[in-house]
Amino acid sequence: MRTTTPTSRRRALVLGALTATALTLGACGASGGASAGNGNDGGSGSGSDGGPVSIEYWHRLPSVEGAKSVDDLVAEWNEDNPDVQVKATALQGAAADSYPKIATAVEAGNAPCLAQVGVDRVPDLLSTGQLLDVTEQASQYEENYLPYAWSRATFDGATYGIPQDTGPLVLYYRADLFEEYGIDVPKTWDDFRAAAQTVKEHNPEARLASFLPDEAMWFMALSSANGAQWWGIDGDSWRVDIDSAPTQEVAEYWQGLIDEDLVATTPRWDPSFDQALADGTLVATVGASWEAPLIAGSAPDTAGKWAVAQIPMWDTGKPLVGEDGGSIVAVLNGCEQPEAAVAFADWLNTNVEGLMPLGLFPATEPPAEGFATPETLVEFYGGQEIYDEFAAANEAVNPDWSFSPTTGVTLTAIQDGAGQMLTGGPTLPEIVADAQASSVQSLEQAGISVAD
Repeated sequence: MRTTTPTSRRRALVLGALTATALTLGACGASGGASAGNGNDGGSGSGSDGGPVSIEYWHRLPSVEGAKSVDDLVAEWNEDNPDVQVKATALQGAAADSYPKIATAVEAGNAPCLAQVGVDRVPDLLSTGQLLDVTEQASQYEENYLPYAWSRATFDGATYGIPQDTGPLVLYYRADLFEEYGIDVPKTWDDFRAAAQTVKEHNPEARLASFLPDEAMWFMALSSANGAQWWGIDGDSWRVDIDSAPTQEVAEYWQGLIDEDLVATTPRWDPSFDQALADGTLVATVGASWEAPLIAGSAPDTAGKWAVAQIPMWDTGKPLVGEDGGSIVAVLNGCEQPEAAVAFADWLNTNVEGLMPLGLFPATEPPAEGFATPETLVEFYGGQEIYDEFAAANEAVNPDWSFSPTTGVTLTAIQDGAGQMLTGGPTLPEIVADAQASSVQSLEQAGISVAD
C-alpha cells in the first residue's frame, strides 16, 4: 500500500486531497456565513434583510420545442413560493466547460447555491472543496429517489445534492430491419455477436452497431454492466481496479468484433453516425436513456421503425446494467440557504412531468402505473412505451459502482487511446491497462492514497 495521507475515515480520503487552493475555497465558503447543518437561516423563508430568499441554479438543461423550459418551471416555483425566489441560468458551451466556471465562482465566493453536476464529477468537486454537506437538510428527501441514484449524491454517508436524472444503457434497434433479417432481440452478448454476423451477411454495407471511440463513459458503462468496479475504498486508501477481469472481458469482446469487422467504429458525435442511423447502415446502437430523443432527431424519416430493449447480458441470471450519464443538482460551497436550496432541488427533480419532455429520465422511483413516455417518443418508437424499458434498466444498474476524484483523467486516457486504436494504436485490452496506470497516477498526484 502506498499511503501519503493515512486517515481513519473514508470521507477524509477525498477531503484529504484538498490542495491549498481547495482549502482557500473552503475558507471562502465559511466567509459567506453559511455551512451545511450549522443552523443557518436557509429555508426559513426570509433572507438576512427579512426579504425573500434568493437561490441561483446553474444548469445545462436544453430547451425543447413544445415543452416547458427550465425558466417556465422556475416561474411556477417562484409563484408558489414567494419567500424563496429562484433564478435559473443556462450554462453555454461544452459540458466540460461548465466545471471550470463552477470552480472559479466557488473560489471567488460568488457561486450559485445550486449547479447541475454529472454524476461522474461529484467526487472531483468534493475533493476540491466545491460541494457543501447538506445531509441534515436533504435527508428528508432520500426516499423520493432510486437508492443507486441517491448514492451518486453522497459520500461516506454525507449528502451533497439531490439526484436529477439517470442514464441507464439500453439497446435501440431498427425493429423493421431485425424482422427483415430474421434477427431476434439479443439477450446475451453471444446473441449480439451472432446478430452482427447476420446483419453483415444481409447487407455488407451495414453493421449491427458501432464501437464508440469518443465515448469513454459508454465503455465504462459497458464494463459496469459486466460487474466491474473500477474504484472503491480499501481501508484508508482508494482502490483502483480498472484492469480487472470483467473489464478485460468487455475489452476483448469488442476488440474481437472490431477485428472481425462485425461492428463499425464510427464516433458517436460525428455526423456520419447520425447519417448511418438515418440510412439503415447502423441497425442498432447501445446507448443511454437520454439518447432516445437524439436518435429521433437524427433519423426522423425512420419514425415508427425503432424499438428499445434491454442490453444483452453477460449472465442472464444476474442482469446488470451500466450508466452512461446522469446528474445531480449539487449544493455548492458558500451557499447561504442550503435548506431552501435543497427544497427547490427536490421540487424540481420530482417534477417528472416537467423534466421528462426535456429528455431527462428521472432519478425518482417510478409511480405504480409507470412513467408515461412522451407522445412524440411513443410515435417514433413504434407505439412502444420506452420509458418502461428505461425504468427496468434502472432497476438493474450496478449498485456497487462508484466514481473517483479523478474520473475525468481516466476517461480522457481511454478516449485518447481509443482514438489512437483507429489508426493502428493500442488495442482495447492495452487501453484498459493504460487506464489503470493513468488512474493510479492521477490519484497519487492529487495527494490521494492508493492501495496496491
